[in-house]
Amino acid sequence: MGGTAQYLHAGFILISIANLIVIALLLVVFVLAVALRRPEKLRISTIEAAPATAGTAGEEAANAEVRP
Repeated sequence: MGGTAQYLHAGFILISIANLIVIALLLVVFVLAVALRRPEKLRISTIEAAPATAGTAGEEAANAEVRP
């Protein structure tokens, strides 16, 4: 930590090796998160999870006919 940083110079790109390692680790974590996510079948949507109540005012308003 007391020494100077080592840099990678490729064309117009100048980046320290430490920052390049951090970026590579972030990409690996992102790829793993996308690849290992839970299957869609195990998730339950909020609409399916909501209890069905009959005769509520919201249901009547949703089924009401709108006239101009």
